[in-house]
Amino acid sequence: QASQTCGFKDEVLNSLPALTHQAGARLAGTALGLREAQITHLRRYFDVDNPKWREEWLDGSDADRLQRRFKRALERIEDYYGKLDSNQRQLLRQILSHSPYHPPTAWAERQRRQLDMIDTLDRIRLGPSDLSKSTQALQELILRMLNPPVESHRLHVHDNLQFVCAASARMHNAMRPEQRARARAKLEQQHQALLRLVAQKD
Repeated sequence: QASQTCGFKDEVLNSLPALTHQAGARLAGTALGLREAQITHLRRYFDVDNPKWREEWLDGSDADRLQRRFKRALERIEDYYGKLDSNQRQLLRQILSHSPYHPPTAWAERQRRQLDMIDTLDRIRLGPSDLSKSTQALQELILRMLNPPVESHRLHVHDNLQFVCAASARMHNAMRPEQRARARAKLEQQHQALLRLVAQKD
């Protein structure tokens, strides 16, 4: 049910403050050691990547964007469930056609995040070498990335998360038993890989 998938989403969101705290602390030392050339490289990366994002998600007509989203979603779903039949593909296209995803809002938030990241890293680089202040600045940055300060962007993220968890339930319920078994096996492989990674880290 959609309530189950959205409930799992809420569990993940509730774990984000702890993740933010840990990530900021782990990245602080690296941020303090960044050179100007490295931040310039990051700016150039954004300059190269942004036109690709616009071409994928923003350019063209509504029909063009829907087709690109359908193609990408189909690839992801078939990676887990295997090849979808015509009815399942039709359902996927129908679901995507009712998505609340708004490319201009997503683009604006993408730009805000990038500028925020560059500004934060520059302030850390140019400021005093203070590990605690660097940690706090990065923790606040990550929180702003997860919970945008612009209300319309924040609502857009929320609406899309609700849509995705409900759409995931609809698509899963449309799958045949052998497709569900394939997805379960794929997830179990990923689970085992994560356990091995954690074991290596420890």
